[in-house]
Amino acid sequence: MNKYRIKKVIEYNTPWYYPQVKVLWWWHHLFSQNPYYLGFLSLERAQEALCSHIKKSVVEYIDFDYERDCK
Repeated sequence: MNKYRIKKVIEYNTPWYYPQVKVLWWWHHLFSQNPYYLGFLSLERAQEALCSHIKKSVVEYIDFDYERDCK
């Protein structure tokens, strides 16, 4: 079962795309917390926003050696 989807709604002959996430048994708009959010005008932009939301952060650990790094 997918946890994410994009909902397409056509209003006044204009398609709007809404990335959604499933919480328990209901679907919720992901970016609706923003008061200026109206959806996306293209499927590509909705997909990009959803991918960047889902993408995991990259964490890198860098060793620090006082003798080497503080000359």
